[in-house]
Amino acid sequence: MSSIHVQGHIDGIEVELNHPWCDRYENPFVLFIHGMWGSGKIFSHWRNECANAGFAACSITLPVSDKTCFDDYVANVEAVIKRLENRTKSIILVGHSMGGLIAQKVAARNPKKVKALVLVASAPPSGTFHAARMWFRLRYLKA
Repeated sequence: MSSIHVQGHIDGIEVELNHPWCDRYENPFVLFIHGMWGSGKIFSHWRNECANAGFAACSITLPVSDKTCFDDYVANVEAVIKRLENRTKSIILVGHSMGGLIAQKVAARNPKKVKALVLVASAPPSGTFHAARMWFRLRYLKA
């Protein structure tokens, strides 16, 4: 299946999009979110694979500045989802590392829009310290 590649910006966020050549998208839209200091470009292979399988796929590069906080990243992803919601029935979020934490929060805040959540090398929403403490309790304290 042939696909097209589009690069641009949505509300100041760099976006790269691959999608199959068709008029309507019945499959969920796949949105890739990179980790800290990353770029949406790391997902170019996976965007192509999704498009070849009939899924529209988008990766974003989140803006970085000394004033950006975690909630800003969540708002950036939600802004992209809002722009995509007219083109698809649902979204699959794929988050790598910190992008996984962002994806978890976005999914929790938008359960009707997010169909699935894929986490790659991500921490739980409570953070790694809490997860390590729980693992230690289960492993050594049996409580």
